[in-house]
Amino acid sequence: MKVASLVAGKVAGAEAIEDRALLRHGGMGKVFTNAYAPSTLGSFLRSLTFGHVRQLDAVAARFLTGLATTTPLVAGVDEYALVDIDDTIIEVHVYGKQGSGCGYAGVRALNALLATVTADKTPGGHAIIEQVHAELKNSALAHLPLGKFNANAAWLVLAVMAFNLTRAAATLAGPAMAKATTATIRSKLVHVPARIASSARRLSLRLPSGWPWETAWTTLFTGLSAPPPAVATT
Repeated sequence: MKVASLVAGKVAGAEAIEDRALLRHGGMGKVFTNAYAPSTLGSFLRSLTFGHVRQLDAVAARFLTGLATTTPLVAGVDEYALVDIDDTIIEVHVYGKQGSGCGYAGVRALNALLATVTADKTPGGHAIIEQVHAELKNSALAHLPLGKFNANAAWLVLAVMAFNLTRAAATLAGPAMAKATTATIRSKLVHVPARIASSARRLSLRLPSGWPWETAWTTLFTGLSAPPPAVATT
């Protein structure tokens, strides 16, 4: 559940441990259960060992496979696949962070090795991974917030899981959203204002009327929700 809470926070745009409070403010506690406090999640990440990170890697791989089989996340990859592997640096400002050092960029940083797979036949294949770097650094990889190397390694894996989940959701929302940046996806599909209403001891969310991206949101919701149960008639 802690992993799910961390991924959910990253999907919402959290950049640091303290940003987990995104899932705990206002009436969020009535909608989401087990929204852990930032301090609890920080302690959880700091307790992870190298073995735990490898286990999380395995979970992330199965998670991506599941997304690919249930959404058009990598549509066309059976016919054509482009894999690009590149490293990126995340600058740090604390000398005590394990594994950090000054490399080719001349700044103290931690290096991350990222791989992308795409079925897109634009000649600028390498540009895709550079765009992924930029989008990750615009959210969960704006910095690696923890002092322990294994904790930051886990943070990286969780950031990638959140990125893949966001991209998969966008593909279900329609072709326009499938090509949008993750920041745009968050602002149009995730950060939707809603009001909690209670009736007959049941909670419901009242979404805004006239939401400019109502069609995309509804398409996503329909794609994720099972059809209503059949009602017997006599």
